[in-house]
Amino acid sequence: HIINSGWNGLFYGGAIDVIAELDGGAAVGVPVITAGVSMLIPLLTNRGKSIDYDALVMNMHGKSIGWVDGLSLATLVGGEKAWQSDSSNNYKYTVGFGALSSIGMGILGNHLARNNEWTEGQVELYRLYGWVGPLTGFCITASFSDEPRLFGASALVLGAGGYLLGNSINNWYEYSRGGMRASEMIAGLNTG
Repeated sequence: HIINSGWNGLFYGGAIDVIAELDGGAAVGVPVITAGVSMLIPLLTNRGKSIDYDALVMNMHGKSIGWVDGLSLATLVGGEKAWQSDSSNNYKYTVGFGALSSIGMGILGNHLARNNEWTEGQVELYRLYGWVGPLTGFCITASFSDEPRLFGASALVLGAGGYLLGNSINNWYEYSRGGMRASEMIAGLNTG
């Protein structure tokens, strides 16, 4: 949990660098400071609490997929202009929205895992198909179009579809954590 928080803190610091247009020592220092502060937060807030595997995995997944969802939504709304660094500085809003979405999805993932009776296999299933959906949507769209709004829309729609598919698969067969880890490895190798 601490390593994950530090890693994401590094990315949040990078987002601050982009938004505030920091350079030099500040551009290096801010991500390091945000990583350190992010590592302290779980130490200070979880002293007497045990960290549940499901909550940890869903928190980590939420933070990482939150970046994808936030950037996809910003691209859907802004299109090509969401990434332009002209005088409008739209890219700052895009990066900021990605960071906020990451934080929000991490909190949501933690909340869902703590309040639902999910097995470890089910959590791993949601994590796998939570990634398979948006990546599949992006790849299919990239094959037929170069419109950024379609990239954002397909990543969001197939991302939601990935969770629905994962839930359907879980209703057919209840996987163990090890079984899902093996499936994740095979899916990664096949993608490669």
